[in-house]
Amino acid sequence: MNCRLTFSKTGRLRFVGHLDTTEALRRAVRRAGLPVKYSGGFNPHMEVKLAAPLPLGMEGLGEYADIALTWDLDESEICERLNSNLPGGLVIRQVSARPDGEKSTAALLRRAEYKVQIKLNDLNEIQKNFVRFIAMNELYIEKKTKAGVKNVNIRKDIFELALAENSVEMTLALGGEGSLSSETVTRLLLGGDYDMAEPRYTRTRLILTTDLNGQDEWKP
Repeated sequence: MNCRLTFSKTGRLRFVGHLDTTEALRRAVRRAGLPVKYSGGFNPHMEVKLAAPLPLGMEGLGEYADIALTWDLDESEICERLNSNLPGGLVIRQVSARPDGEKSTAALLRRAEYKVQIKLNDLNEIQKNFVRFIAMNELYIEKKTKAGVKNVNIRKDIFELALAENSVEMTLALGGEGSLSSETVTRLLLGGDYDMAEPRYTRTRLILTTDLNGQDEWKP
């Protein structure tokens, strides 16, 4: 039985790194007594894999992990047994069986939605940058690659951008053929006010190819 776990990671656990989060899930699986599969070879490991690492300090409300079991169990039972053994701030929201032969959740990732809370009284400069962003068809930044530093057009990786009174909401590319950091976009929007704004990041949703209904094109 292949399952997809939907979970949240909030509060102080946002300062726990990717490897430690994975280990917390694996520890909960062991304590819950779930019939988890192990890989083969000389160093077998539990088949529990997070779909996308969260940057340190960022909360996640709709994160994904894949888990493989040796026999079928009721999804609600899996959810209950795991939550009884997870630390506070790490909560399984849903367990769903994945179809046989489906790609891993990590391979299906295409976009992510973010909410960035900011603390600024004067939003005039941000609003100017926001209007400029929306009007652009191209937006180049310098990016380090294995071949050296080159200019990269990141506008194609920004699918949605909205400005509220005390937050910025955005949908950015993740996985597939490229990813764009929410911090990069926020720094461009805030400019010199970035540190003063004390941005706090939350990844609210991960979007898969199956969520897009075949409409995976960029629309400026």
